[in-house]
Amino acid sequence: MRGRKPTPTHLKLLQGTFRPDRAQSNEPQPAAELPPAPDYLNAVASREWDRLAPQLYAAGLLTSFDLMALEALCKAYARWRKAEEQVDVEGEVIQSPRGPVRNPWVLIQSKAYEQMTKMLIEFGFTPSARSRVTAIPTDGENDDGFDFG
Repeated sequence: MRGRKPTPTHLKLLQGTFRPDRAQSNEPQPAAELPPAPDYLNAVASREWDRLAPQLYAAGLLTSFDLMALEALCKAYARWRKAEEQVDVEGEVIQSPRGPVRNPWVLIQSKAYEQMTKMLIEFGFTPSARSRVTAIPTDGENDDGFDFG
């Protein structure tokens, strides 16, 4: 597929750019879901899930289709945190039998940050991604606090 990724309808509604005449009639509409963190996540990833999932759900951005993406974000965050801690302790350069070399944790840190950043953008958690979404407080009609038209 070439060109820009299509914007999901729920994001168009938040952005205020939704046009019924251009709406895709067969776009999947998965059910909103706020499940607990999976048991197999480590403690750091689980805490991140518990922090992010309610915010995404309240904004109407967490559905049953998004759980794997949220898991990937939380696991990438946990991996990034672990690598950050290791680099803080060991430094960016370590001694090997052949002399100084770049710490392998630096590569893990970089890759995890790259993965995490991609997922943050997908969920609208970066300032530039968030600037494209407008949340409109309602007069109490919706429990989630957003007006979808």
